Amino acid sequence: MVVYSQTAIVDRKKAKRWGPLAYLALYREWRPQLFADVVGQPHIVRTLQNALRTGRLAHAYLFTGPRGTGKTSVAKILAKAVNCEQGPGEEPCNQCDACRGIMDGSVLDVVEIDAASNRGIDEVRELREQVRYAPTQVRYKVYIIDEVHMLTPEAFNALLKTLEEPPEHVIFILATTEPHKVPATIMSRCQRFAFQRIYAGDMAERMKSILAHKGRQVEDKALWLIARAADGGLRDALSMLDQALSFSDDVLREGDVLALLGRLPERALMPGVEALAAGRTADVLIWAREQLDHGFDVGPLVATLLDALRDILWMRTAPDHPEVRERAQFQPELKALADRMEPERILVWMEELNGLQQQMRWYGQPRMLLELTLAKLCTLSGENAQMETGGSSASITADKSLAASEWAARVERLERQVERLTQALRQKGDVPGSVPADPLVPPFSSLPSFAKREGSQADARDRGERGSRAPSVSSPPSPGVPSAVGDLEPDGGDRPAAGPPETRRNGSGVGRPSAGERPESPGPTPSTQGQAQGAAWEMIRRQLDIPGVEPVRARWQEVLDEVKRKRVTTQAWLLDGEPVARSGSWLIVAFKNQIHRETVMKPMHRTAIEEVLQALFNESMQLYAVSVQVWEQELAEREQAAGVVSRSSGKGGGTGGSEGGSDDPLAQLAALFGQDRIEIIGEE
Repeated sequence: MVVYSQTAIVDRKKAKRWGPLAYLALYREWRPQLFADVVGQPHIVRTLQNALRTGRLAHAYLFTGPRGTGKTSVAKILAKAVNCEQGPGEEPCNQCDACRGIMDGSVLDVVEIDAASNRGIDEVRELREQVRYAPTQVRYKVYIIDEVHMLTPEAFNALLKTLEEPPEHVIFILATTEPHKVPATIMSRCQRFAFQRIYAGDMAERMKSILAHKGRQVEDKALWLIARAADGGLRDALSMLDQALSFSDDVLREGDVLALLGRLPERALMPGVEALAAGRTADVLIWAREQLDHGFDVGPLVATLLDALRDILWMRTAPDHPEVRERAQFQPELKALADRMEPERILVWMEELNGLQQQMRWYGQPRMLLELTLAKLCTLSGENAQMETGGSSASITADKSLAASEWAARVERLERQVERLTQALRQKGDVPGSVPADPLVPPFSSLPSFAKREGSQADARDRGERGSRAPSVSSPPSPGVPSAVGDLEPDGGDRPAAGPPETRRNGSGVGRPSAGERPESPGPTPSTQGQAQGAAWEMIRRQLDIPGVEPVRARWQEVLDEVKRKRVTTQAWLLDGEPVARSGSWLIVAFKNQIHRETVMKPMHRTAIEEVLQALFNESMQLYAVSVQVWEQELAEREQAAGVVSRSSGKGGGTGGSEGGSDDPLAQLAALFGQDRIEIIGEE
């Protein structure tokens, strides 16, 4: 008759004579005694049973995996199976003297060694002496070495030769939770079995069957909370269940488990998460104070918030996953909140709370640090809400579920709003009459260049950046002519600026050509047709100062190092960028990767970078990130504009130059640096 693990290991009649210590913890009483009782490791059970059936037993095994997943339990089952008097077979009988002796520890040929307390070379030498002798009670000598990674290097070296050529009657089973600390020479001589974390649903079913056997009632959600808190370890789950049964009455309820785990119930957690999502700072701070006043520590409170945000992220991004569906069943309020939140915002919150957990170790007032972090998260929530509901171009969010018609309607609405704002500025006289001349532009060959990416998908995602436009022209405003914030023609091109050209002479006879003198610029590429120009970039590009960025470029590595000290993730995003120009207080950084560009411009990362820039250069700088495609197109247009100026000067300056250029040094300087930057101090 086979005795399954549902029967206690010890004889109950003897246990009664032992007194109060007769009670066995659940994880000991319900320890697997058969391969069929092992939970969550089907790949290991199948391999070992096939080896037992076919006689393909190895001389050494290495069991790796997290704690509480059944490594030593499977090792003992394997020891019973190879020594069973009815076998060897796929399962031990648990009835013969060999099986019962191994279960109660009376068989001296099966030895379990704790390597944490027997880690020296002397213990291993003693082991080497013992393995030479044949077993006296059973078929095989089995040595189970738990936490084998704790052995010293000398002990590993002493064990190596024995593992390489062991006696025929010896089987070694090594178990560890940290396989990376085991020497490769040891691992190569063993068959390795990787134990996995046990699925929460399997642990809940196991606990439910145990409670049914004991006649105890339990709420399903209570078992789910225990299984989740165990983090894949069935032994931890049974230990918590044992404690919860001692705490509860006849029925094990959700509240009993939450009280033991020190976690907030969902009804107490949701007001805080809802207020955080809405950006209500006062409500969040009041909620946090109430929880702390009720006895919750800052650490468990932050851990509870992180768990809730993790659930929301899973429900938002992978709603069809089996475990996520199970969570949604037990957490309907979180599921409803997940449907209204964007993953980007959840990631920012989780990153801030994770940083808070690390800072609390060194901060003297963790409660104040928690309040500051929650207030910051509310501020970020308010900014996101404003961007999503505002009436500017920032209202275009990354909602890819919008149909093309909805995108078109939104863009059209934004263009009308920009046009109304432009007309209002003209009426007030706030729009400047002329665009400043191009700043100092070095030769195109000396400018930083980047590898061009193929395709145009990145351009289509550039919000707030221009597509294809003609070079800026200095001209006074006239009625009906679009300003720099500008409208686009229906075909995606720019309307040419009208009006007389501005001419400035400082004794050089060099003037700026009008728009009419410029040749037709190439039309917009298909990838950039129809893109709206960003007002911010239009204002920034008017005052570009490329040589002015050299001090920043010279110390850029220092900037990256300081950003890394301040926030590692920000530095990881910034590594893809390179400073290319200044524009007043703006620092323009070009990025090869579109995702990096968008992430760096988020308030959290952008603020960290600007603080580092101000500390290093003692100057307030504002970061503006552009894509490499936009920057290289800007440089190409400026080179083309410089060529136009040179040809125009050659025709009208009497220098006798050809159509393609001019030999007049003043014309060449004007083409490179701009006419308003040239002044003749004296003439011979």
